[in-house]
Formats: sequence, C-alpha cells, structure tokens
Amino acid sequence: PVRDVRVTLHVDKDPVSDEFTLPVLAAGETKGVALVAKLRTPGVHAVQAQVSEDRLPADNQRTLAVRAVQQLKVLLVDGDVGDISRTSETFFLRHALNPVSPDLIPGYFIRLQIMQGNDFASAALEDFDAVILANLARFPERMLPALTSYVRRGGGLLVFPGDRIDTTFYNEQLGERASLLPSLFGQTRGKASQTDQFFSFQTKDFVHPIVTLWNDAAAGTLSSARVFQHHLLLSVTSTNSPTATGGDPLDAGLPQTVLSFADGLPAITARSFGLGRVIQFATTADTAWNDLPVRPAFVPLLHRCLGSAISRQDEGLNLRVGSTFTRTVNAELLGKDVSFTGPRKAEATRELRRVEMTGGSPTLQYDRTDVSGLYQVQVTDPSYETAFATQVDNDESSLEELTIEQYQSLRLASEVYTWSPGFSLRQTVERQRSGVEFWPAVITAALALALCECFLGQWFSRSR
Repeated sequence: PVRDVRVTLHVDKDPVSDEFTLPVLAAGETKGVALVAKLRTPGVHAVQAQVSEDRLPADNQRTLAVRAVQQLKVLLVDGDVGDISRTSETFFLRHALNPVSPDLIPGYFIRLQIMQGNDFASAALEDFDAVILANLARFPERMLPALTSYVRRGGGLLVFPGDRIDTTFYNEQLGERASLLPSLFGQTRGKASQTDQFFSFQTKDFVHPIVTLWNDAAAGTLSSARVFQHHLLLSVTSTNSPTATGGDPLDAGLPQTVLSFADGLPAITARSFGLGRVIQFATTADTAWNDLPVRPAFVPLLHRCLGSAISRQDEGLNLRVGSTFTRTVNAELLGKDVSFTGPRKAEATRELRRVEMTGGSPTLQYDRTDVSGLYQVQVTDPSYETAFATQVDNDESSLEELTIEQYQSLRLASEVYTWSPGFSLRQTVERQRSGVEFWPAVITAALALALCECFLGQWFSRSR
C-alpha cells in the first residue's frame, strides 16, 4: 500500500488547476478522483494529470488532447414545416437543443438554423458541426457525395423518420451506396392513431455511452416514454459497400445499437464514418408517433446524441504510442507542408509532412509517435493548427507475468532471458560479449600497422 498519493491536474503550461490527495491506496486497488480545469480558449488543449513520484516514473503522468468548442452550429432540416406551433417537425428539437428562455438563446452554446427540406440541396454543410434530418422525404442524389464527404471530415448526422420519408431512397442511397446509415429502414410497427397500444424502451443494462446515464436510477428513466409507431431498424448486410465519392469503404465502422425497445429491437443505432458519426432513430422527432419529446429524458438524450455525433473526430486525438496519427482536412491544404513538433523537442525542431490524397480525401499522417505526450501540428499558409496526444499502454505498468503468446511475440523482436533466483544479467551479458574487451587493443594495433605501412610506402617511393 501507498499513502498520501497526490494527484494534480493542469492545462497546457498553466499552473496546477486542481489537486486531490488519496490518504491510502491498497496494493492492486483502483480509485478514481474528480478534478476540475477550465479550457479558456477554443481549440485543442493538453490536459495532464500527474501522481506522486514512485520507482516507475514513466507512468506517473498522462496527457490528453481535448478540443474546446466555443459554439456548436446545428442545421435542422424540417421535412414537415407546418407552422411555428407543434405541427412543425422540428418544434421539439428546437426547444430541446435550446432549453433556455428566448432572451438567453443568442448566447447559448448551441446555435440553430432551421431549413425547409426543399432548400437542403443548397445548404453549405461545412458551416455546421451537425445536421439533423427530421422527416425529410429525400434530397437530390447529386448531394450525396457532399453529405458523405461532410460526415467523413467530422460532421455529425442525425436522422429521424416520419410519414414523409422515402425509405427506399434512404436505404439505397444513404445505406447501401454511401454506407452512412447504421441500419436500413424496415416496415413500420404499430399505429400512431392507437394510443392505447404502445412500445416502451429498455429499463436497464444500458451499454452505449450515450445512454449509460440511465443506469443510475437518480437520473430518471426512459421507460416512461410511449412509442405508438416506429420503423424496424434492420441490420446492414453490405457494411463495406463502396462510398459515393470513391473513398475507402472501410470508412464505415460497425453499426452499434444505442437504445433498444423493451422487446430487444433497436430503437436508436449509430455508426462511425471517417471522422464523423451517424445516429439513426426508429421513430419521429415530434409527437406524431411517440410522446418522448414531452418526457424529461428527451433533452439529455438529444444532447448526448448530438455530443456523440460531433465528438467522433476527437477520438483520433488520443493514440497509443507508436500509432499513426491520421487526419482528414480541407481541400485547400492539399499539397501543403505540415510541421509536427513532438513533446520532447524544442519549438524550433520540427518535422515536415505533406498533405496528400488518401482514400479520396486530403489527409495528413504522422508516424513518429514513439514518445508519449502532446504533439503540435501546424500549417502556415493557410493557417491551420491542431494537436494530438499519445500514451503508453497501461499494460506496460502491469507486474503480472507475461502470457505464453506475449513471451513468444517478444522473443521475435528481442533477446529474452528468464529470471530466477541467483540470475545475474551482468554475468550473462559479459559471457556473451567474450573477447569484446580486446577490441580496443586490436583496433589500435591495426591503426598503428596501417600508419606504419603508409609511412614505409611514402619513404621507399621517394625519387632518388
């Protein structure tokens, strides 16, 4: 056991912002502490936690790259505009994403722009952090490459169905062709008009990070919501179909179930795509097919879905030592030189890489990540800055014996000795380097002989 373990937290090169001292930590025990720090400017920051020094200093600190955002810009695409009352498809979305009084909305961290479905084809997607499609029937197929590229570069996409959507269009274009949708829209189940018959959400065993909040009974419940009608969310069979823009088909990650109905069928599914994420719902964003939008859980559920959708790009900011940092960037950076500064190098010591086309997108890559800590990334013209962090594997601090598989793998890369009482590494090395101590004398004698030969050659070759 160890006593008085001091844990500190600081951001970038600022002084310690918070600390906590654990009175005692038993052998093999794990304890968590909550520390608070403020990110004062937008962008990527280095957040470092450190514990008291011990006999293995290499793992006494961890650095995370954390992106601070000043404001999120969200585009709501209303497929059934109606009027400003509850008949609008985005009525409840607007109030859930801006749950403040009207006078506070201009300063709220989520900024909304509402667009009618007919105008979506002309939308400048790059101006938004996330796009929410609410009962949008369809959009021109020519827009599919732009939407695919938008999500791949880190945009979030939330899709809500309704009585207007063309399920064939969504399944064929966004599902099979672009591999964006985590599920295919199947037939509807239930009837919106029969409010005495409904489906409920699961009540326990929440696994996905979006909904783990409700494992705590104090956080409320999702099971009180009633769903009268919903689409079946079917498994996507061709997860590696080519993308609409000719990009890497492996852009599409494996679909995940976020939330299930009480009978086990998916209610919300998600899929990572490049640096973005798509979240798909089985029922509507308004109260046409369910009463979830008027339940207290709707606001945190929607906020957590939005956060998950836009934070996908941040998952690539923290890597294991030795991994390759990969980032999809804007086309204006194609062919530009990018400077990388490692955690142990001075600001003037930088390594250059060039932005190249990879998988149909401008991509910068860096593989010299053999040191843990924060790496700075910068382009001068046009101005572009980011950062990422690397960490050693926690298992490298483990005192457990290696498995046979680990032992055999290690032997392929290095000389391995099995320790036992009385084993001396010094003696083993000295036996293997037998004769090495004579090398300096032999080299000196060889050099002397070479010099003597040169002198004699010069002497006897003189003109007589």
